[in-house]
Amino acid sequence: MTTDQIALWTSAAEAFDARHKLITPDHHSRPTPCDDFDVAALVDHATGAQVGLGQIFGSAAQEGADWAEARDAMAAALATPGSTDGSIDHPFFGNVTKERMLAIATNDILIHAWDLSRALEVDDTLPEQNLQPAIDGIEAFEPHAREALFGPPLDAAESASLQDKMLAVAGRKV
Repeated sequence: MTTDQIALWTSAAEAFDARHKLITPDHHSRPTPCDDFDVAALVDHATGAQVGLGQIFGSAAQEGADWAEARDAMAAALATPGSTDGSIDHPFFGNVTKERMLAIATNDILIHAWDLSRALEVDDTLPEQNLQPAIDGIEAFEPHAREALFGPPLDAAESASLQDKMLAVAGRKV
């Protein structure tokens, strides 16, 4: 990959964090664009994904960690030189580079930042630098894996913004 994947994860995590800080108990039961989750379940899912994927890079966060713990542990792990070097044998993806797994973690938290924006009815603008790498990363999956992770891709108008194109690739209705 030509882009600094750690910087992309950081900006996606910051986007999620900004929205997460806006959540109040009144928001927990609000629906999200991710059909299976209300706000509370979406945060639990996104946090759990970062905990699980973070272990690949040496994150100390454990199951049940809250978002701040998961975020900080992942950031600390990624700050360790060599944390994204090499590859792993993953039960779903097969042999895959750690950098590719970080791209998956990045895209997951990026898309869920948008989901939270919509549920909370706040600005849903995502970091510009993340959009094309997310499109490229999501499109690189085999169709069955892409749909399992993100949902079936949707069509986007040629004139759509880059963010809207990325969301369509990820199966999100804008």
